[in-house]
Amino acid sequence: MRYGRWEVIEELGRGGQGIAYRVIDSSKVDVEKLVAEVHAAFGKMRVNTSDEQQRSYSLELLSLLERYLGRHGPENTAALKVLRPDLPDAQKARQRLKEEVNVVSKLNHPSLLKVLDSQIDEGWLVMPLYTEGTLATQQGRFAGKPTEALQSFRSLLEGVAELHKRSIVHRDIKPENIFVVEDKLVLGDFGIAYVDDAGHTRVSDTYENVGSRDWMPPWAMGRRVEVRPSFDVCSLGKVLWAMVSGRTKLPLWYWEEAEFNLLRLFPLDERMAWINNLLRGSVRQKEEDTWPTATQFLERVDGTLSILRRGGQVFKGMYRACRVCGVGVYELLVGDDNHTARRNLRLDTGQKIRVFQCGYCGHLDLFRMTENPLAWPRPE
Repeated sequence: MRYGRWEVIEELGRGGQGIAYRVIDSSKVDVEKLVAEVHAAFGKMRVNTSDEQQRSYSLELLSLLERYLGRHGPENTAALKVLRPDLPDAQKARQRLKEEVNVVSKLNHPSLLKVLDSQIDEGWLVMPLYTEGTLATQQGRFAGKPTEALQSFRSLLEGVAELHKRSIVHRDIKPENIFVVEDKLVLGDFGIAYVDDAGHTRVSDTYENVGSRDWMPPWAMGRRVEVRPSFDVCSLGKVLWAMVSGRTKLPLWYWEEAEFNLLRLFPLDERMAWINNLLRGSVRQKEEDTWPTATQFLERVDGTLSILRRGGQVFKGMYRACRVCGVGVYELLVGDDNHTARRNLRLDTGQKIRVFQCGYCGHLDLFRMTENPLAWPRPE
């Protein structure tokens, strides 16, 4: 079976809208010509010639076979998506496919899907084949690894930030639409992308309620809302939570609930407080509390990665392993108003001092609180 120059090798999967196949580019190798050359090479080998000449013919035949087998190499392999023939609204599905091709053809970013070929009238398009699959198929890859998760997540954010700069909102960001490529992520499936263009060439209406329910913002569920980049920001936050938690779905905006809170799921990993800080700006009940675009999200992620790479800590209410012995845990020894303890430690300077002590080796950590350091969370 062929679609244009693409020869179908095997089916990869089926969805509600289409069928995916692994295909090869048949234009790279002329099979009929190659068969004729192989036949001629066999004919030469049947002739009674010297051993040296026979060896030369054998090497020629091996080279032809390598060319044929090379048709299936990764540089010649792609993924083809074709619309299902039994769709109830085939015309609208084909129009969405056209819009997806139109959107992607304007983009050139390593974290955004590329279209290699398409034939809208026949209802198919070809894209790179990502052999590592999607985030949905690698649920535990980043579980409990916040730094590694953020490093990969950052590449996805870069791609979405590029979309938002071009006034494009993806509207369907979820693990099933995010491909894994080594330590990077690539966003695909632009079928319901919203393009805020002057010509209004989009399929979906400005206020249309679309997207995957489990990954869309709470404020958009069951309502017709104006589509803004913050729609994607909330979905991105849910994806980050899923990557770090290793779980499939985060209901609504409930990341602070005990069942879903990363600090509860990983009680001995103080780094989870930094991930929660990122969720605080992305997964919110109200749109006005959410970062407006992926650019702001990316800035926060870069800052957080810088802190995590230096081993930075969130102090208040956090499990903190001793940075000297690495065995004990810091506990509050002297609070802001413990004047007697401060005098005993000769710290009665008239300033607010907090002192923490390791319960194993006795190492002390001191903090001057007069300036209310940024590392200490402020009251809501």
